[in-house]
Amino acid sequence: MNNNIHQANIPAEVLEAALAKANEIRDILSPYSIVLTTDQRHTLLKMGEKSLPFVEKAHELARLNPALLPAFVNMDDFTTDFTDAHGIMPLKVTMQQVLQTIDDTQMLAGSE
Repeated sequence: MNNNIHQANIPAEVLEAALAKANEIRDILSPYSIVLTTDQRHTLLKMGEKSLPFVEKAHELARLNPALLPAFVNMDDFTTDFTDAHGIMPLKVTMQQVLQTIDDTQMLAGSE
C-alpha cells in the first residue's frame, strides 16, 4: 500500500505561471498598498469580520446624519477607509486560502 499522498509533480510551467499571476496581483495593488512596521501593526486597531457590521452601521448613520459626526472625523476619509477595508476582504480571504493550500502542499511534499 502506498502511503504517499503527494504524488503529482507540479510542472515548472505551472509554477512559473502561478508566480507570474502572483506578481501581477502584487503589481496591480502596489499603488494602493501600505507596508507597516511591526510596531505599527501592533498598535493599530483592527477591523475584522466581527467588527465589520459595527463599522458598517456607523458609516451608514454618519452618512445619513452628518450633524452627528464628530468634528475630528472627515466623512470623505471615513468613506475611503471603510470602502477599502470592506472591499479588500474577499480578496484577502481568497489569498489566505491560496496561501494555506500552497503551505499545506509544500509541507506534505517535504514531509513525504
